[in-house]
Amino acid sequence: MFNLFKILKKYHHIQKQVNSIYKNVSKMGKYVEELHKDVAILKKHSHKPIFTKKQYTILDDRISVIEGFIDNVEKISTEYMKDIAN
Repeated sequence: MFNLFKILKKYHHIQKQVNSIYKNVSKMGKYVEELHKDVAILKKHSHKPIFTKKQYTILDDRISVIEGFIDNVEKISTEYMKDIAN
């Protein structure tokens, strides 16, 4: 009789653990469903990239040239203003 009581107690404990695991899995399933909904919304509102990687590289190079030009203009105008002040 004592053995049966031990077995039932162990079974009850294991059953609680299994129920807890089921609850956790259920919560994770709901979370995954929400993530799928979020991804669907993002896909619906997203668009393909405007530029290709090569185009980005070309734009970056052009911006670098323009920045260099502006830096030179600033240096020239600063030096010119110093010359006028002297």
